[in-house]
Amino acid sequence: MASSSEKNRRVRRTLLHASAAAACFFAVSFAHAQEVRVEVVKHADGEPIPGTLLTMIPEKDSAPVARFSDRAGRATFIAPRRGGYRVRAERVGYDTWLSVVLVPSRVPTRVRAGMKPRSLRLPPVTGRGETHCSNLGEQATAAGDMWGEIRKALAANSLTESQGLAPVDIDSYDRIIDANGAIVSETTDRRRANSIRPYHFANLQQGGAAQSSLGIPEAATLLSDQFVNSHCFTGIRGAGRENGLLGLEFKPAKLGTKPDLSGVLWLDPITYSLRHLAFDYVNIPVSLRTARATGRVEYQQLTGGEWIVSKWQLRAPRGAATARPGVSAITGYHEIGGVARSAGSPVMAPAAVVSEPSEGQTRISGSVLDGTTGKPLAGVEVSTVSGSHKTVTNRGGGYELLTASLEDSLVFEHPRLRLFRMPGVVPVTVTSGGAVQASVIVPGYAALRKALCPATSSRQQAGLAVGYVRDEAGNPVADAQVAATWQVLWTEENGRLVATKQSRRVDVRTAADGSYLICGFTREAPVALAVITGGRLRVENRVAVPTNMVVEHDFRIAGR
Repeated sequence: MASSSEKNRRVRRTLLHASAAAACFFAVSFAHAQEVRVEVVKHADGEPIPGTLLTMIPEKDSAPVARFSDRAGRATFIAPRRGGYRVRAERVGYDTWLSVVLVPSRVPTRVRAGMKPRSLRLPPVTGRGETHCSNLGEQATAAGDMWGEIRKALAANSLTESQGLAPVDIDSYDRIIDANGAIVSETTDRRRANSIRPYHFANLQQGGAAQSSLGIPEAATLLSDQFVNSHCFTGIRGAGRENGLLGLEFKPAKLGTKPDLSGVLWLDPITYSLRHLAFDYVNIPVSLRTARATGRVEYQQLTGGEWIVSKWQLRAPRGAATARPGVSAITGYHEIGGVARSAGSPVMAPAAVVSEPSEGQTRISGSVLDGTTGKPLAGVEVSTVSGSHKTVTNRGGGYELLTASLEDSLVFEHPRLRLFRMPGVVPVTVTSGGAVQASVIVPGYAALRKALCPATSSRQQAGLAVGYVRDEAGNPVADAQVAATWQVLWTEENGRLVATKQSRRVDVRTAADGSYLICGFTREAPVALAVITGGRLRVENRVAVPTNMVVEHDFRIAGR
């Protein structure tokens, strides 16, 4: 029989086990009760959006927690123990979604984020946008909109790097180059890691001593309030190698004594994805300013939503002391760089890359921009009149032809260009080894109405209706009659009211490609558009006149 002391020990052990089990039970139950289950879907159809950057933002006491949604568009968080919190969903190409303030509960909280596609204000088709030197994220401008998309990509890259979410295979180099461009010395490295950081640094050498250290700009640096508040930003459109891309140019707001960054962050104009950063260091030592300290960083998005730096390069000048105090002669360059390939999630398909011409080749490049939408026009067929060369514009509206010397004309072919009667032939002459640009810009709606439609007797600009008539198989219906009928509420002549509530009608015939163009109506009343073939009414639609007074309406008719 056990002694009383032994019984007491057994009782204490039982109570301890029970207490531990109870503690585990309550801990599990508490954690379960604090779950926040987030689902991200497209607002229009409820389709899941994987790879969305989700952030839980507590109102107090704790730091935000971020992760990417899975293939089903879902992610789970543990809510803070006290205080409210919000859930934010961000993805390039979509409007940012932010929940109301939520509070912890004893049952799992379910959050469904319905995200809408993003529409950006774009910089002018020609020239430059406005420059902004503060409150960039609050500006309702093209620069502010582009920064919003860039910030999403950089935030995702910063999270990917800091948490090691995307293993990569890295090949990097560090080399010294003489003034003629020959490599004097070089070291290389090959490794697999969960992060590219830390980047190597290049030292500005003056008189044999390191004066300053320059680095590859990291996402955290570009995202910092210090960087944003100390630089001025301008929205631009690309040319040359960046033809067809959208750019956010940045420069220091004030000249300082330390090296600072200047450059352009380039975006894909269709997906709004961050493509690359081209940068220069300014305010480097005066004695070294005869050469540039310049570099480039390329970005890629993985299918899981992670963003990686896929390629980087920085070249900085090196100098030797001269007989004149404070003056150096450029002796060469210090260059660092590398490439990284995803060893995990596959990379999303990149946009078309501009190729480099070989020696003796000429380059003809340009872009097609649609001023009615403010976006590049993809799929435009670009060819020479002789038929010797042919290509199509990419998603950024850009194209290029590599050829020998050429004296010919380029033909731009696209349904939208034909619709607005755009002249599609551009003469070009380029010599061997040269380069020329030839671009087409569809004007905005106001300019199109002015060019295609005369003013009415009341001096009010006439409305414009355009579109295509096609059969069930999608073939153009030529020589079909298209009639537009509308009501005129009043008519003035010489400042006098001469008629009210008159019915007006205009009839036109479709061209060989099935297109039609009608002028004359005003904005006061809807327009009835009808298609008549063989003397028989085939279809009639009543359409509202938008504020821009341009109606785009296509018809599909059965049979002939």
